[in-house]
Amino acid sequence: DIDDEPRIVDGTVDIGCDEVVPAGLTGALAAAIYAPYPVAVVNAAVPFYADVRGKAALLEWAIATNGGMRVINNAGAVQQAWAAPGVFPVILRAWNNDGMAAATVMVQVVSAVTNYAAHGGAHLAPFMTLTHAATSIVAALEAVPPGGVTVVSNGVYADGTIMLDRDVTLTSLAGRDYTVIDGQGVRRCVFMSHAGAVVQALTIGNGFLNSDNGAGVFAAAGTIDRCALVNNRAYSGSAALLQPGALMTGAYIYGNVATRSSSRAGAVYCDGGGLVIGCAIISNSASASSGDGGGLVFNYGGTAAYCLVAGNRADDGAGAYCYYGGELLNCVITGNWSVAAASSAGGGVYGYYGGELRNCAIMHNRANGNGGGVRHFNGGRLANCTIMANQALGNGGGYYSSGFVLENCVVYYNRAAAYPDYYHASTTFARRHSC
Repeated sequence: DIDDEPRIVDGTVDIGCDEVVPAGLTGALAAAIYAPYPVAVVNAAVPFYADVRGKAALLEWAIATNGGMRVINNAGAVQQAWAAPGVFPVILRAWNNDGMAAATVMVQVVSAVTNYAAHGGAHLAPFMTLTHAATSIVAALEAVPPGGVTVVSNGVYADGTIMLDRDVTLTSLAGRDYTVIDGQGVRRCVFMSHAGAVVQALTIGNGFLNSDNGAGVFAAAGTIDRCALVNNRAYSGSAALLQPGALMTGAYIYGNVATRSSSRAGAVYCDGGGLVIGCAIISNSASASSGDGGGLVFNYGGTAAYCLVAGNRADDGAGAYCYYGGELLNCVITGNWSVAAASSAGGGVYGYYGGELRNCAIMHNRANGNGGGVRHFNGGRLANCTIMANQALGNGGGYYSSGFVLENCVVYYNRAAAYPDYYHASTTFARRHSC
C-alpha cells in the first residue's frame, strides 16, 4: 500500500490507498491546527482543520463551549459556533501505539467584527479601521470571519468577481449612490452561495456574460438588500439570477439587457424559486430575437411582491414572463411593451402553463400582437386585479386567454384591433365575479 505495508491483512483488502495494519501504527507524531479565523463572531460557525503528521490511530477534538466541552473523534475538519463572547481553547490530540501529539489554539469570540475596504487605506490586515482599510474588497472579505461585516468606502471597485460563500455581510459606508462594484463589461460582479451572505446598499453594474446568466449577481442563496443593479448584460437574468432560498429586497433595477437570441429576463430571473420584494424594475430589455421577460422571468417558481415593474421591453411578457409557475403579488405592472411584430404577446405579463397574479394593477402596457395587459396560455390565475388602459395591436387589449381563471377582477378601458378588453381563445376559461 501507500506506506509499503502488506496489502491483505486478516484476509480482506481495505478500500483506498492504505491498508490498515494496527501493529504498524507507530513512530513520531506531530499535530497542528489550521484556524483561519482566530477571532469569531457570536453564533457564527468557524472552521478548524487538523494537520497531523505520522501514523495516527485516533484523532480527538476537544472544544470548550459556553456550557462545557464538545468532543469529536476522527474528523479532519470541524466547525464550532459560540453563543456568548469569551476566549475558548480548541484542542486536537492524535494517538498511535508509541504515544500522543497535541495542539491548541485559543479563539476569541466577540459580539461583532467589522473591517473595511477603501481606496486610500493603508492595507494593514485585518483592516479593522478605515485608516488600515484593505485597498480591495476581496482582501477585506478574506480577512473577516463568518458573521462579520465588511464596509466599503466610497468609490468604484473593479476587483474581479466578489465571492460571498460564507456568512458575511458586504455593505457600503455611505449608501449605494456612492459605492460601485464594476464588472468592467467583462465579468460577473457578485456570486453568492451561502444562506447567510448579504450584499447591501451597493451599486452593482457593468457586468457582462456572453453565454451565462446573472451578470450582476448570481444568488444561489443569500440576500441582496437595497442595491442598485444597473447596465448589466447577460444571456439571461442580466441583473440577477435567483435560485430557491435567495432573496432580493428594496432593489432598484434599471437598464439591464438580455443580449442574445431566445434570451430571458433582461433584469431578474427566478430559477425554480427566489423571492423579490419591494423592488423597482424599470427600463430593462430582453428584446433580442425571441426574448422573453424584459423585467422578470419565473422559471418553475419564484415570487415577486410589492414591486413596480415599469417600462420594460421584450418580445413576449415585457413586464414578466411566467413559465410553468411563478407569482406576482400586490405589484404595479405598467408601461411595458412587447415590441416584436404581430407574434408578440403579453405586454404586461405572459403566462405559459401557469403563473398567478393577485392584487395587482396591470395598466398602460402594450403588445404589438395579442394581450396588451396579459396573455395566458394553458393555465394560470388572476385574482383581485385591475386590468386597465392596456393596448394590443391584435386581439385582447386587456387580456388574451387560452385557458386561465379570472376571479374578482376589473377589466376596462383597454384597446385592441378586436376584442378590446378580453379575448378567449379556448373554452378552458373560468371567469368569476369579474367585470
